[in-house]
Amino acid sequence: MSHDKYGDPKYAIHVPKSIHGRIKGLLDREVIVIVILPDDEE
Repeated sequence: MSHDKYGDPKYAIHVPKSIHGRIKGLLDREVIVIVILPDDEE
């Protein structure tokens, strides 16, 4: 398995940009929620 410049494995299946953007958006939103929640608990 080849690796990209960041050392992550490159996958044989290439995700279309539109789907990749949507997945990235969901992940970013999830990270933001996780960061915000601890502040709300305090």
